[in-house]
Amino acid sequence: MKIENLTIKQVIKNYKELCSILEIEPTTGKSKQLQIQELERYCKYHKEGNKFVIDEIFQEVHAKMDKRKLGNNNDQAKCLRYLLCNLLSAYKIEQNEVIGFSKGLLLRKLNLINENYTSAKVQRSQYAEALEVSPMALDECIEYIDNRSINAVKKAMQVLVNQKVIGYKYSYTWVDHTGKHNHCCTLEHNCIMEAEFEVMEAMKIRCKGKIFEFGRWNEFKREVKLYLIDKYGDLFQKIDYYYASFHFNYNMEQLQKHMRYMETKQGLNFDKSKKGIQELWSRSLDTTIDNRFKKATTGTWGVGFYEIDNYRRSPKYKPEQKKLKNSIVKQDHPKVEFSEQITMDIDQIEVPF
Repeated sequence: MKIENLTIKQVIKNYKELCSILEIEPTTGKSKQLQIQELERYCKYHKEGNKFVIDEIFQEVHAKMDKRKLGNNNDQAKCLRYLLCNLLSAYKIEQNEVIGFSKGLLLRKLNLINENYTSAKVQRSQYAEALEVSPMALDECIEYIDNRSINAVKKAMQVLVNQKVIGYKYSYTWVDHTGKHNHCCTLEHNCIMEAEFEVMEAMKIRCKGKIFEFGRWNEFKREVKLYLIDKYGDLFQKIDYYYASFHFNYNMEQLQKHMRYMETKQGLNFDKSKKGIQELWSRSLDTTIDNRFKKATTGTWGVGFYEIDNYRRSPKYKPEQKKLKNSIVKQDHPKVEFSEQITMDIDQIEVPF
């Protein structure tokens, strides 16, 4: 690979011409991907359609990345399952009891988000301003963190269900004026679903996640509470607030036996799983960011139909998204401070499916 044939700001019209300049054979599939990975050790480039534009030529060759040492999605899933079992093992429930977590709290306990998530989710304009990005950039980041984190947790839970380690259901928990958390019965669950549906209809919003984006979360919660009290009276008179939650039931002996299996057969423990999730999860989201940028730039370069398309293909997309992502998921990231800091507890927000 004749890297010396490249120059900064050089525009190469396509992959075939790139191979000719580098004096390597054009190929396809996996071999082509390996060629491109090798090229990325020597220089930095971006694509404009089929064109390669050389941005920088490194003075020192970057080391090869050994993906086997770094781990993969399967390792991430194993770490997540172990952390979930470890979390539940701290709660010694009786046979007729369940333990509940809001979706936001569960994600925090599993090291998928940090304390900045609540502020970023609810006070979007202030958070975006504090990190010097647009609200659209923050909306983009929250969207894929929400979707991917919940999907990862649901898959982990389903594997444990299939292995007969735990059982769970998705429902609501309501909190009374004394601060007591009460898991909803079927009747209460259905009443809250009805209230949310009717209020969303009145607000002309179909997707619950959009309520955050439109800055109407407090209005939504207030209207749902009024609907419940007006229609169902005494059933919800004591309600202070409610939140969506996962309710778990399990046998402690089975749970601990499965943890011992993961420790002896899979080499897992709490510290290893916690560190693994922090590294693998962040890197997985980096891949999401890179893929969205690549997808946006594979077509003809120019003005897109939607504003988000133009943002995804802009040079600032990847650095902004990785900065936002790190501020929300990195466990050692400092708290993002801004005026009128939010005081809402993480139990009072929920991550939409």
